[in-house]
Amino acid sequence: MKDLFAINQLTRDEIEELLKTASKQNLDIITDELKNKRLLLAFFEHSTRTKISFEIAAKNLGIQVIDFMPELSSINKGETLLDTFSTLESMGIDAAIIRHKEEGTAKYLSQNLSMSIINGGDGTNQHPTQALLDLLTLTQNFSKLENVRLTICGDILHSRVAKSNIDLLKFFGVDISLCGPKSLIGQNYNEFNFYDDIDLAVENSDVVMCLRIQQERMQQADIPNVNEYYNKYSFKKKHFETNKEIYLMHPGPVNYGVEIENGLQTHERCLINSQVKNGVLMRMAILKKILNDIGN
Repeated sequence: MKDLFAINQLTRDEIEELLKTASKQNLDIITDELKNKRLLLAFFEHSTRTKISFEIAAKNLGIQVIDFMPELSSINKGETLLDTFSTLESMGIDAAIIRHKEEGTAKYLSQNLSMSIINGGDGTNQHPTQALLDLLTLTQNFSKLENVRLTICGDILHSRVAKSNIDLLKFFGVDISLCGPKSLIGQNYNEFNFYDDIDLAVENSDVVMCLRIQQERMQQADIPNVNEYYNKYSFKKKHFETNKEIYLMHPGPVNYGVEIENGLQTHERCLINSQVKNGVLMRMAILKKILNDIGN
């Protein structure tokens, strides 16, 4: 596997291999397994979880990490993105994590460069490493994923996380439902159950995955204010009582008091912190797979 730009490029065997490798990683052990490899972090949009977890994952494997700062680069002098990355490739960069607002950026670079490209999020298109870490989190809490009922709640239309998760979880037989304002669901998901109220979703789900929503999206969805969104679509403490076996997930960053009620992050069935930890483990597995493959 040279690159990772979308979930649908992966085979079932490759996904299973990544899950197996990730489950064997240890956050507390630093090795020099990939000490001769160089990894570029190229984030053209803000990031905490994805960027830092990739940096920790790389350093745990002995990889040299280079933090590329777009605002200080020659891109601001008019150099094209491809020319910039070609230059970096010539300097000996083995792989790059890129987050960019333009959809298809990671795939475009992967098709035009010899170095490996890993998609850290491209516009509203894909976020494959997030979906893979979410899958790892689910496998730790369910003996099998087939027919597990998972509802994604929020702004599905603009969410790269939702798109990647839907692509991946369908592959494993997860029973996916959607919840949120209809105008933020999109036209491509008629095959799934739809709930217009989170209360009903909770009653019929094993997992609810809430998504971050931007306030400007609420206006597009005819939601007049945060309070109305909170009342209809926020996961609340009462939902852990309504369904005593339900799990809560969120890719972050979380707007507490909007998507999720304050104080739930420490609940035993809230998996958000597990997702964060698994982000490092899965990204270690991805780096090992890609950098070992290109070395052979």
